[in-house]
Amino acid sequence: MGDSGAPEFRSVFTCLADPYPANFDGESICGGDHFLMLVAFG
Repeated sequence: MGDSGAPEFRSVFTCLADPYPANFDGESICGGDHFLMLVAFG
């Protein structure tokens, strides 16, 4: 982390790139968001 641009956008891309980020800082951000996206796009 450390981007003052768009952390939400980064989290979305991280979830899309890796649905289950193990050692990713986005794990805390898309903890449940990635699940919603999987249900919506899955």
